[in-house]
Amino acid sequence: MDYAGVALLIGLFVTNALALDFLYNKRVRAAGTMNIVAMCLTVGTAYKFNLIKSIVIVILTLAALIVIVFVARVSMRLKKRSQTPKDVEAHDIIDADITEKEEEPTHADSEL
Repeated sequence: MDYAGVALLIGLFVTNALALDFLYNKRVRAAGTMNIVAMCLTVGTAYKFNLIKSIVIVILTLAALIVIVFVARVSMRLKKRSQTPKDVEAHDIIDADITEKEEEPTHADSEL
């Protein structure tokens, strides 16, 4: 039996359970501490079971997908901007004269 691996998995379960309990009781700092401990135990478990190479491959694949999606979105936005009509040029502005409106007599003025 692999006692170290079992201890790591039990430690992961306990720290996650404590983190949830701390969140429920609104002790956010303690919950954050338990989450950090759980992350460390996860890395230790991965080292114990020789999973680091597989984890790195998955992380690099996800990073590559994120970069591809980001580049595609940026190129689509640039393409969309180039297809939109340009801003109105200064010589395209129509000149208009503004005339003042004559004041209409008010109700009080008309009775005099």
